[in-house]
Formats: sequence, C-alpha cells, structure tokens
Amino acid sequence: MLICGIKLGHDASIALIDNARLVFSHELEKINNGPRHSSFTLSNQEVADLIARFGYKMEDVDSIVFDGWHPTLQQYLQGRHPGLQLAGYGSYLDGADLLAETPSAIESYASINCKSYRHVAGHIAGTYCASPFAAAGEDAFILVWDGGMFPQLYHYNAQTNYFSGVKDLFPLTAMVYACFAHKFPPFDQYKDCNDFAIPGKVMAFAALGNVRQELLDKWQTAFDSWQPPYITPTDADLHKQNIHCIDVLLDEEIMNNYSSPDVIASFQKFIEILLIDHLAAACKAWPVKTTNLCITGGAALNITWNSAIRDSGLFDDVWVPPFPNDAGSAIGTACCEMLKYTDSRALIWNAYSGPALMDTAIDPAWESMPCSIKQLATFLHTENEPVVLLNGNAELGPRALGNRSIVASPASGVMKHLLNTVKVREYYRPVAPICLEEDAPEVFEPGTPDPYMLFTHKTREAWLSRIPAICHLDGTARLQTVNERDNPLVYELLQEFKAVSNIPLLCNTSANFNGKGFFPDVQSALAWGGVNLVWSNGSLFMKKGYSRYLYLPIIQEEETALTNMI
Repeated sequence: MLICGIKLGHDASIALIDNARLVFSHELEKINNGPRHSSFTLSNQEVADLIARFGYKMEDVDSIVFDGWHPTLQQYLQGRHPGLQLAGYGSYLDGADLLAETPSAIESYASINCKSYRHVAGHIAGTYCASPFAAAGEDAFILVWDGGMFPQLYHYNAQTNYFSGVKDLFPLTAMVYACFAHKFPPFDQYKDCNDFAIPGKVMAFAALGNVRQELLDKWQTAFDSWQPPYITPTDADLHKQNIHCIDVLLDEEIMNNYSSPDVIASFQKFIEILLIDHLAAACKAWPVKTTNLCITGGAALNITWNSAIRDSGLFDDVWVPPFPNDAGSAIGTACCEMLKYTDSRALIWNAYSGPALMDTAIDPAWESMPCSIKQLATFLHTENEPVVLLNGNAELGPRALGNRSIVASPASGVMKHLLNTVKVREYYRPVAPICLEEDAPEVFEPGTPDPYMLFTHKTREAWLSRIPAICHLDGTARLQTVNERDNPLVYELLQEFKAVSNIPLLCNTSANFNGKGFFPDVQSALAWGGVNLVWSNGSLFMKKGYSRYLYLPIIQEEETALTNMI
C-alpha cells in the first residue's frame, strides 16, 4: 500500500510510505531555506513532482491522508483545497477509536482516496510505529503532550492492534511551560507566549537557576486545590486555563523576591514531578501491564523531562523519536492509515530521510580543495576552526544529527561562545556533543546510546576540563551518540578526530540561517558566511584569503569575560 501523508499548518511536511517503508519525509522549512515552522505551500503539481523524484506517480498512491487540526485551519484551506475536511485536533478519547477517520474528498485529488486522522492520533501512531517496540511486536504505553492538548496516556495492544485511552494526566496543555516563563525576564520581551522559539530557550535558561523546595511545596498545595475553569480537553479556551493556573501558582512574593532563573528552574521541576506522579498512578491503575513507554508531542523535546521519566524506574525502556513534535505529523497520519488498512505494525525508517543535498552554483568568492575525512578531522583539531558539514539527506525533526551541522573541536571553552555568537543565540544556550557510541559511557553518565539528542547526560568529572565547549551551565550535555550503521561518514570523522586528539566527540549545532530550516545546499552555507569553512562531498570550501580575524572580536570578548569571572 502506498500512502502519502500531509501535515498542513505550522511545521508542515509531506511523507510517503510504501509497504511499511518510509520513502521520504520532507518538512517545508528544509526546502529552499524555508522559515522555521513553515505552513504547507506546495501546489498539487509540486506534490506530484516530488513523488516523481522517487519513481512514483500520483496515480500509484492508494491513499492521501491529512493530519487533523483545529477547525480554524479550515478557513486557511478553503481557497487552496476546496472541499477538504480535516479530522479534529483530538484529545483524550474515552472508549473511542483513536484511528477513526474523516473522509476528505477534494476536487484536486478526486481520483485518490483522501481522508484525515486526528492530530493526536498521528503523534501516537507515528511514534509507536517507529519504535523498537513495534519492531518487536510488543505492547507499549504512549504518553502524548502537545501544545493544544492535555498530557494523555494511551496503551497499545500489539495483538489486537488497538489503542486504548488510559487517561488525561492533568488539565494543562504543553504551552503552559512557555506561558509561565513569559511572566519573567528575559521571556517577557516576547510579544506572544505561544512563540515556538520560547520552550527550547526556557529549557536552557533553567540551568542558570536553582530549584527552590519551598516553591515546589507551595505550588503543589495550590495545584491540589485548584479548580480548572475549563474541564473538557476540547474546549477552545484551554490557553485561558493555562493562564488561570499560572495566576494561582504565582503571587506577589514570588514575583518580587525570587530570581527569574530560580523560579523557572523550579517550575520545570514542578512539571516534571507532576508528570511522573500522574504517570505512575495511571500506569498502576491500568489492568494491562507493560514496561515500555513512548513519549511524543511537542513536550517530548524537553530532554529534562524525558530523562526524569527514564530515570524514574517506572519503565524498562523509554523511546522518543527524532520527530516527536509536529515535524513528524505527516509520518504519523500516514502510519494511522498503515495500521488501519494493512497488517504492518512497524515502520521501516531512517533518521536521514529528509531532502537530499541540492547541487547549486558556487559563489566565486570561495575556493575549494579536495579534503578527505581524515584531513578534515586533522584540520578541526589543529586549526580549532568550526566547519559547516553538509552530507547526504537532511535529518528528520528539529535536531541537526550530523548531516546539516556545524562541527568543531570541544577542547576550548571559547568555542561555545563563538558558536552561539555566529548562530545569534543567547549566551546560556548549550552546544551539543556528537560522540562515538562506544566511547560515550567513558565521557558521560549514563552515556547510553542516544542517537537523537533527546535525553540529558552528565559530563563525568575527569572530562569537564577537556571538553568545556559542550558542557552546559549545570554540567549536563544534550548528547548524540553515533555508530557506524546509522551514519558512517560522521562515525568515520569522529574516529579520525579521536585518533589525532584523543577526544571521541565534536561540538555539533545546526547549520541554518537564523529563523530558517537547515541549509539545502552548499551555496546557502557560503551565502550565510558565519564561518570560514564548509565541507561537503569530499571538498573543503573556504573564503579566498580567509582569516581568523573573522572570529577575533568574539574570542577576545569571551576571554575578557572569563578573566573577569576569575
């Protein structure tokens, strides 16, 4: 069965599944330097042309399935897709069929079977089907928490192929995290607390603060007595409910007597405790037991919460895909169709199924030279220069996993400041390590395989002074591990870098224009020009007559700051 999944609205994407194999998943922001969180703008012909690149015709497609969304999106669709009907956003479904569909006949695809599944169903189905539990034919709990829904727990029975709603854990949507931070500087400067950029920054900012136990105790008492004004998960005023809860938790004493970092760090811990306590109670009460858990929805990008759940001891195995947010919704809605109309349960997929690197003309202000992986590793070590690394197909989801990355030696603490500066990021943002899987336990605690940067790891004491560029303010690291099977080129680069430096990892941050998706081609990286060097397909591109004077003011600024701290 050939299934085409489409996600409209923000974080738009299109995916194609052929007999349980993911052929591709392209997020619109990763095509031609599209803006982050782009909406779907492909015409019908562009969709047909994209599918044709992979050897298919539109008439080969058995089903086109659309990710469900709020009714308000229907207005956006009227001029573009007349007659299209979307399934709802979706919330906790007590006794209802998660895979219930909405027929969506539209004129432009009249000859193809079109339908829509609820947004929540796409998150759940895509995450389970991509999980190792699906590959092993095992049951699993699925925790889904997204911006417009309460945290909800489901159970999948692999024998009956049925998702049962266990319960909604508590009546707050995931946007409560950003809305709470919006009350405090520096996040009060944002016009809208629903800005998608806020949550990731808040997670990093929390490392500046200390968790205050008196705040946790006070908030727990207030939350236990709080009466939610809107008790139905489908209510249009859920944002108001978040604000109402925040107003209950905060008072004048907190606003005036505690620092922003301490309050935000404490709130992050408070939500973590809520999640674990309610998750434990829901699993205990459910009659069918399993020690497998999938986590999905936008909140699954919070690596602190993921790690706390994994470390809680409630589950033997916790799985988060590289696309837990809406970037994976096209895959997810296609998986709904696969589960419902085929015998397949597990999706055959690869994290590098995004758009291929495009060929473009090269800016004559840059020159190139042949450069092997071994030469690149030596250069990274001896010259201490960051390099844009562009290779093959782009990654799925929001994390750069080595194919659309800026890599650099982690041996200098100045490097973190330099990378944050050229990326126009706040000083408190971390730079992630990309590490050989077999060496990770020596450098990090726990250092277990983590190929998608979705859990926290503690840098071991003996390594803190050796790799300061990747150490976050609290000593943690958003680790990505790499093995030879998943990414042979990056694995080889790390091996060669270890051979010359005795360090089995590199700094890794995304390669993109500020506010846009990953670079689609080499020329985009050259046009950006934030660093002197770009490597792709065996060639090293450098600015003619380039000099490290590009970085000198940044380096001097950081060295002055470090001196003043001492």
